Amino acid sequence: MALDLQYSLENFSLWFQGGIRRSVLILCGVCVVLLAPMYFLGILLSNVWNTIPANPNRFDNQNLVTPKFIPEKDWTISKTQIVPLATGENVLYVSVSNKENPLIGYFPFVYDVQILDNNGKALFNETRTDYIFPGEIRYLVFNTKPEATEIRLVRNQKTQPIYYNPNSKSVREARVQVVNQNLRDITFTRNLEISATVKNVDQRKIKKLDILYILRDSRQSVVGIGVWKEENISPNQEVSFKFQYPKPKDRTATILDLQLSVNYLDTDNVFLP
Repeated sequence: MALDLQYSLENFSLWFQGGIRRSVLILCGVCVVLLAPMYFLGILLSNVWNTIPANPNRFDNQNLVTPKFIPEKDWTISKTQIVPLATGENVLYVSVSNKENPLIGYFPFVYDVQILDNNGKALFNETRTDYIFPGEIRYLVFNTKPEATEIRLVRNQKTQPIYYNPNSKSVREARVQVVNQNLRDITFTRNLEISATVKNVDQRKIKKLDILYILRDSRQSVVGIGVWKEENISPNQEVSFKFQYPKPKDRTATILDLQLSVNYLDTDNVFLP
């Protein structure tokens, strides 16, 4: 037995005494060259086999991700508020509360509006487009005739809910602030002067800025309300505006309340310059 093993080892060593044969080197080279293509081909065939219906053990990844469902709750619409002005006009407004939907905003927020008189007769009908932020209270303002007494709103089917992620870096609130503001009584006229300066302290450019102005008397009652708009505000830019507004009827406006709003749900409205 020992002699047979020794004989085999001697023959094996004699076979290599002349060096490694060329055919062996060629075979090794071919194997090395084919190694990478065969590896990737095997992965491809495995992935295809795992997805075709013919494979009874195929992997179905549809159940790995469960869509997050956020229930949408109804808005709360306030009663119509009437603000009589010294010019004989009335300003009507309502508030739409989206407090019950902290993770759902609406853009576009499309609604059909009717302005009614005391007899329930429609003075005019209109479809408007706006936006509502998640968890926000939105004021809708209408300048109307003295006989107008009620606003009736109906949600339009074109309204689009948007599920909002508070941790999103692309959809987030823009930072703007009021630098100064002033409310001045224009003596011997029926008008007030409203003026202010606002600043974009965000790094993004703002295409449209909505400014809700509310006039209050010494008891904090609303005696005037409206919306002003500014456009194309670059980062760190300040913009000033000034306009006249009718005085309230039989009341005195003493407080100016400015509320700034940038529609960040519209990605075209806030962007890096």
